Amino acid sequence: MYEEGTRVRMTKGYRGAEGAIIGRSESRFGFYVVELENGIRIVVGSSAFDIICR
Repeated sequence: MYEEGTRVRMTKGYRGAEGAIIGRSESRFGFYVVELENGIRIVVGSSAFDIICR
């Protein structure tokens, strides 16, 4: 599980876009809420991004 504030780079969907994890969904599947630098907030699984730094 990743912590809030962890910087990520999207590998699927919004490929190449950077952002930060701002929360975790209550889903049993482990989805994260990520806010991209352009202001869009998306819900993604951990396979949709790479960690930039912690």
